[in-house]
Amino acid sequence: MQSDVCNLTPCQLRVLAGLLDCDGHEAYGYTLIKAGFNQTTVYRSLKRAEHAGLVSTRWVRTETGQPDRRMYRVVPSMVDDVRAMTERSARNHLSRLI
Repeated sequence: MQSDVCNLTPCQLRVLAGLLDCDGHEAYGYTLIKAGFNQTTVYRSLKRAEHAGLVSTRWVRTETGQPDRRMYRVVPSMVDDVRAMTERSARNHLSRLI
C-alpha cells in the first residue's frame, strides 16, 4: 500500500465502504451518489483511492448516443485491507461519539 492510504479521510473511507457493499465490489460513481453520497465527495474519494492503488477503473460502453460510463472497483488484492481500514475508521468514529 502507498502512503496516501493513510491520508484517506473518514468520509473517503465511507465511500469505499459503499463500494465494497456493491455487487462484485464494483459500481459506477452515480450508483454511490444515488446511495446518498455527495457527488463531489464520491469522485474525489474514488480518484484518491485509485491513486493509492485501492481502486481500479474501466470504461463501459453504453447504448448508442449515451456517453460511456466509468466503472470503479476495489482492487481484488486490496479488498481485505480496504475492509479493515473502513471498519477501523467506523470504530474510531463511534468511540469519539461515546
